[in-house]
Amino acid sequence: MANVTGITYVYPHEVLPRFFADAPLTQDACNDLILSTCRKQYLNDDSESTLSLDPVDGNFQGAFSYTVKVSIGYRTLVAQFRKPKHTVDRQLIETVHEIYGDLVPRITFHDDLPMQLTFSPYAGVAFAIQELSYGLHERRVAVCDYAQFIARGLVHSRPCQDELTGQIQQRLLEIASWDWGNSLRRRIEAIAEASCATPPIETR
Repeated sequence: MANVTGITYVYPHEVLPRFFADAPLTQDACNDLILSTCRKQYLNDDSESTLSLDPVDGNFQGAFSYTVKVSIGYRTLVAQFRKPKHTVDRQLIETVHEIYGDLVPRITFHDDLPMQLTFSPYAGVAFAIQELSYGLHERRVAVCDYAQFIARGLVHSRPCQDELTGQIQQRLLEIASWDWGNSLRRRIEAIAEASCATPPIETR
């Protein structure tokens, strides 16, 4: 871990130790719960079926979750544990599905555990880390998919809710209060002020 001008950089090998340092479950307990939940939900408690866990590479582990890939026969799922203050918002996910439809994978929630557990289908390699050496066909598909994603968002554009813009502004002001230099702090504060002043984009 390194500190540069008030910013703390967390290197990949430090992500999981930092996550579990104050987590209500250990990594082994999380793995056991993932496997037992998969057996109940997807295999009807069949103890003979093979399940395997593949921890996501440290370069792609989020700082606020523990994420693994689960192989269940021919299917691969993404399982993710999140601490109570960083849970996935169910209502937000439902809104995302209303807008983007099948472009967004369905998520199964388990909120009856010490940490929120979610499952979703593994959708493959993220666009941002795909190989530049991909062929013309793959790149055309990626561009078309991205265009469809943007288009659906524009079609479903709606005015911002006062409550939401207020939450955004409050969060930005909180971030501005961190140990930044004066120049960056003023820039973040300006963004916070503009977040409530900018009118919504109109679509025709």
